[in-house]
Amino acid sequence: MNGAGKTSLMRIALGIIRPQAGSFRLFGQLLADLPPAKWAEVGALFEIPPGYPELTVRKNLHIARWLQGGSPG
Repeated sequence: MNGAGKTSLMRIALGIIRPQAGSFRLFGQLLADLPPAKWAEVGALFEIPPGYPELTVRKNLHIARWLQGGSPG
């Protein structure tokens, strides 16, 4: 089923993108309210890694942390 929204749904469920309307709950909680302990129960395997291949793993992790509101350093 092409264009059914499977990839978009997974990206929203993992917090990679935000829904344009409505809300999404994981484990019965809004994603924004989900505690880190619950995120530790979530796993995903991407066919194409969502990173920057020209950067090191460390640099990619720094960027991911910064995008999630952590310190960039």
